[in-house]
Amino acid sequence: MEFTDVYGFKHEDCKIVRTTGKYDRILIIEDPYKVRFVCVKPDAEAISKNSQHWSPASPQDAPEDYFGNFKRNTD
Repeated sequence: MEFTDVYGFKHEDCKIVRTTGKYDRILIIEDPYKVRFVCVKPDAEAISKNSQHWSPASPQDAPEDYFGNFKRNTD
């Protein structure tokens, strides 16, 4: 399954991490290298205080060490 994180990066071969809390709008995924990423659920409902649906940030806005010790080709 393919996931898109909050910075717009696509991730494959990831599993969903079970959390102790209940999150309605986000999920946490983990890649084979045990690096975790936050994603917005594809069917996330809009918050009642805000009429807009959230959209991912730009990949250029991701922190420099976003992928941990692993470098990723973003071209």
